[in-house]
Amino acid sequence: IEKLLYKYPHNIVGIKDSSGDSDSMIKMIKTFRDFSVFSGSDSLALKAVKSGGAGAITAVSNISGKLLSFIINNWREESSISKFSELQKLQEEIRSTVFYHQPISSLKAFMSIKEDNPEWNRVLPPLVTLQDPSNNKTVISLLQFTKKMDILLSNSNFLTESGKSVFNTAKSPKLSLPITSASLIDPSKYTTTKPYPPCITWLFVIICPNSL
Repeated sequence: IEKLLYKYPHNIVGIKDSSGDSDSMIKMIKTFRDFSVFSGSDSLALKAVKSGGAGAITAVSNISGKLLSFIINNWREESSISKFSELQKLQEEIRSTVFYHQPISSLKAFMSIKEDNPEWNRVLPPLVTLQDPSNNKTVISLLQFTKKMDILLSNSNFLTESGKSVFNTAKSPKLSLPITSASLIDPSKYTTTKPYPPCITWLFVIICPNSL
């Protein structure tokens, strides 16, 4: 990174760290102060921004983007927001559920149920389609988690214990920046003679603190 910044100071401005190594990510954040480090893990995003990180770029934000957005944008009020730790725990549970078994297949199966469109449940080999997603344990768990997420995010408009109202990013998408590095193709609008429609399996959503 140091060599790249020296050689291309105006071109290399940031990185997405998907290593899962929080110590390495934090060291990177502390070492390169004018360099934007985004967590590639929803679970580590809070730790990243607390250490000065730029935010997060994750695929699981397709499921829990508004939850991650609230956590990242309101972490400074953590001590005064009731159940903030429960929000973080839920975010970690959602990610671990997606990544427990075939994350891409699980995400697409979930999308097929959420959007009521079975075409979303198509993946390219060597990936394997999750059969009968409506009865799949992973998909069922994710649906339950998203219901819990919606309840938590709408609960009392996130009044703090002191009675102060916290800005709810879940209701204000302006603070969640859906800048995509790739676009998912709506399979219902795509026709082809090939056995599998070309598609991007991940949609990465960038979420940054509102201070940025």
